[in-house]
Parts: sequence; structure tokens; C-alpha cells
Amino acid sequence: MFTKLHKSIGLSVVAGLTPFMLAVAPVAAQAAPVTMPAQVQTQPGSNVNTAGAPSSGWVEIPAKGTQWYKFSYHYDNSTARDSEGHTTQNTPSQATVKLTMDTPGTVGFAVWTPGSLQNPVHDPNDTKNGKSDHTNDKTQPVGVGTVVNLGTIHSYLDYANNTSVQDQDQQMLREDVAQPLVTDKKGNVLNPQVLTWVGGATASDTYYVAVKNSSNAPVHYMLSISGPTVSFNK
Repeated sequence: MFTKLHKSIGLSVVAGLTPFMLAVAPVAAQAAPVTMPAQVQTQPGSNVNTAGAPSSGWVEIPAKGTQWYKFSYHYDNSTARDSEGHTTQNTPSQATVKLTMDTPGTVGFAVWTPGSLQNPVHDPNDTKNGKSDHTNDKTQPVGVGTVVNLGTIHSYLDYANNTSVQDQDQQMLREDVAQPLVTDKKGNVLNPQVLTWVGGATASDTYYVAVKNSSNAPVHYMLSISGPTVSFNK
């Protein structure tokens, strides 16, 4: 079973070996442009068969285009005994996918496994004449990138005045935030230029990341995939 992780930066989490999708609320925002190098990296895979590791720099994705990446996730299924002599399984490590785009709201990503790509999901409420209707069954990713949540306005402003006592990860996520601040209905500060996904599983598997440009023009993004048991096979 997948573990869940709830943090103030709003990371989404994979659930179980049964795939599910996390909905991402659209965010309309005018953000300060992200500074990009003059030269961008080689284009990534165009499908699952050509997917590979992400590059270290900016990538251009064409209008309405989709680009694919993949990584291997390893789970150590060995057991141990706790202080009371009970057998326990190792806690799954977390894999993190982070995407930074130059134009907010133009790019999204979904995370897939070979199983989720091949096996359509049935909605138990989808019936016809009292019987299950599989007409609308379709494949679903195990997760999607969600807009980074930087916490409440109060905590955000407190951070601005006390950066020396905050961790560096939060500082990195707060860079290039749109001004004026973008907030959701609950008053949380958002960074619409950054999407994240975090997950772990009690099984080793291959994961695919499909990045899609929903706009009618080419845009640029950077993608990173990391974790203590994440690796990239050529």
C-alpha cells in the first residue's frame, strides 16, 4: 500500500497499487517571467518507448505536445522486528517529481506505471440495466502534478522576515513567486509556475512521467525526478 504524505507545500501522493487521479484546480496567474538560459536541452521521448531520464536544463515543448520520461523505483521488501518482537515492513521511500514552467498554467504532468497504462479502470457506479457497464472504462494515471502551496499568507510573510530560520527547500519553492501573490479560496499562497508530485509504494516498479503542453504555443519547462531509491535505466 502506498503511504500518504501531507505537507504545507502541497505535495500530491500516490495511493496503493490501484491507480487514482488527483484533480488539479486551474490557477489563473500572471507571474514574473522565469530567467532561462539562451540554449535549451535536447528534446525528450515522444512516447513510452523512447522515454528516458530528464535533462538538467530547460526543455521546449511544442503547442499541444506531450513528452515522456521514465524512472525506476526500488522498494526493499525485507522485514525487521520492532522492540516488542513484531515483524514490520520497511517504510517506502519517497520519489519526487518537480516541474517548473516559464508560463504559469500551460504545462501539466501525469505519472503512470506499466499497469496503469494497460489496465482500464471501472467506475462501480457506472451501470446499465442493473449490470456493470464497462463502456466508459479508461486508463488513469497513478498521480498528477499539483500546484505548489506555500502555506497561508501569514506564514509566507513571516518567512519573508525570518528567512534565516527556514529550511532551504522552502526557500527554493518560494523563488519566482508571482507578484502580487496568488492565493486560493482558503487564503493559501500558491506558486503556479511549479507543480509537484511525491509518492512511494511497497513494490518496485517503473514509472513514466508524461508532460503535456495545453497551450497553443511552444513553452519551456524544467523537470527533476529524485529520491533515495530512484534510478534511471538507459
